Amino acid sequence: MTYRHYLQQLARKPQAVRQVAPELLAELGEPYGKLSRLLSCTHGERDGARVLAKILAAVIDYGEQAVRDAIEQALASGRQDLLALAPQLHHQPVQRKVQVPQTLQSYPIEAGCAADYDVLLVGVKR
Repeated sequence: MTYRHYLQQLARKPQAVRQVAPELLAELGEPYGKLSRLLSCTHGERDGARVLAKILAAVIDYGEQAVRDAIEQALASGRQDLLALAPQLHHQPVQRKVQVPQTLQSYPIEAGCAADYDVLLVGVKR
């Protein structure tokens, strides 16, 4: 499984980050692994995962390479606070890769929920 595709969901779920951290950090490579170890030692595993989830949100907004560079510079300067990352990330956010064609932009997109499908389960034995 490639967890890199789930960064947007992981950025909102620190517990999920804790559960998939070894695989995700292996995919992202260094310095994310070093930062994660540092965060766990400094803040504990639970709060470290919360901070890492916020960093994943920055990856979504600014791109993996920009965040990687900012982390490397912060670690090289001995800074453990994430405020060191902020000035480097206030550049132009990453443009989304999906462009919706003009002809499709007027169509509303409705979101469903799992409860919408309960009607299909009527009569199903468990």
